[in-house]
Amino acid sequence: MRRIKKIAAAAGCLALFAAGCENTNQEVYQAAVQDLERGYYAEALTGFTQVLAGDDNQAKAYRGEGIAYLKLGEYVKSAEAFSKALDAGEGRSFQRDVFLYQATAQYKGGMYEAARDACECAMDIKADAETLYLHGKIQLALDAYEEAAESFSRAYKKEKSYAMSIWIYQAYLERGMEADGAAYLEESLQRKPKDAEDYCRRGEIYYYMKDYTHAQEELMQAINDGNIEAELLLGKVYFAQGDIANARAMYQEYVADEKGTVEGYNCLALCDIQEQDYASALQQLQKGLRIAQGEEAKALLYNQIVIYERQRDYTKALEKLGEYLQLFPNDEQGTKEQAFLQTRLGIVPKETQESENPEEEGAQEGADTAQSEGGEES
Repeated sequence: MRRIKKIAAAAGCLALFAAGCENTNQEVYQAAVQDLERGYYAEALTGFTQVLAGDDNQAKAYRGEGIAYLKLGEYVKSAEAFSKALDAGEGRSFQRDVFLYQATAQYKGGMYEAARDACECAMDIKADAETLYLHGKIQLALDAYEEAAESFSRAYKKEKSYAMSIWIYQAYLERGMEADGAAYLEESLQRKPKDAEDYCRRGEIYYYMKDYTHAQEELMQAINDGNIEAELLLGKVYFAQGDIANARAMYQEYVADEKGTVEGYNCLALCDIQEQDYASALQQLQKGLRIAQGEEAKALLYNQIVIYERQRDYTKALEKLGEYLQLFPNDEQGTKEQAFLQTRLGIVPKETQESENPEEEGAQEGADTAQSEGGEES
C-alpha cells in the first residue's frame, strides 16, 4: 500500500511538472508576442525559438517567427517559417492569414511566382480587399497588367476607402504607371470626409496629385482635429514646394509629438541635405537608425550614401553602399549607384557607366504610408 502511494505521489509530481512546463511555454510565447507587437523583433525571435523547442504553440510560434523575420527583412527565412506554420496545422482562418504573410515575404524577396501561388491559396479561402490588393501588386511585378488591373478593381469595389486608393496608386507608381493609379485617387476624392483620419488621407491624395493648395487645407483640418501623422505629410507638402523652413518646423513637431520616429528623422535629414548641412543630416540619420529595424532602415542607409557622394567622398560612399546592398541585394537603385561610384573610383571601365547619373536622382524619402503586409499581427 505504501509503495502504491509513493507511485501515485510521483505521478502527481510529474503531472505538476508537465503543467508547469506547459505554463512556462505559454508565458514565453506571450512574451514573444508582446515583443513582436512592440517592434522588438530580435527579442521576439529568441522567444519564438524557445517556444519551438517545446511541444505547444508550434504553428503560432512559426507564424510569429515568420513575422519577425519579415520585419527584419529576412525574406527567405520568413517564407520558410510560414511554410512550417502551414505544415503545423490550425484552421482555415489561420492558414489564410499565414498564406498572406508568406506571399508578402516572397513578394518583398523577389520570389514573385511563389508569392502569387501563396496569395491565390489565401484567395481560395477568402478573397477580401486586402488579399486582392496584394494579388494585384504581385501581378504587376510579373508584368501581368490585365490581371493586376482586375485584382485592383475588385479590391477597390470591396473597400472604397481613401487608404485603398492610395495603396493602389503607390503600387502603380512603383512600376512607373502613375496614370493608372491616379484614377483611383480621383475616384476616392468623390467621398466626403467624416473625421480627422479622412482629412489626413485626402491631404495625402492631393499631395500625390501635386495639388498642394488643397493638400495643405485638408492636412491643416486634420491637424486641428488632432491627427499627428498630418504634421509629417504637411511637412512633405512644404518640402515639395521648396519651403524648407516650414517643412522642417512640421517635421520637428511630428518628431516631438511621436517621441521620435524613423521617418521623422529621415525627413529632417532631407531638409539638412537640401541645405547642404551634411553633418546635421548624418546626425538625424543616426537618430533614426538607432530605432530602425529591418526595412525601416532602408531610406536612412541610402541617404547616408547620398551625403558622402555629394561630399565627393566616393570611397566612403562605396563602403556604405556595400553594407546597404548586403541588406537589400535586389535594390535596383543601389545597383545603379554602385556602377556609378565604381566608375568614379576607376574600378570599372568608363564605357560601363550607366547612362543615368544616380547622383541626380537625389535622396530617398521612404514610404509615405504603411501598406498592407499580410494578416493581422499577433
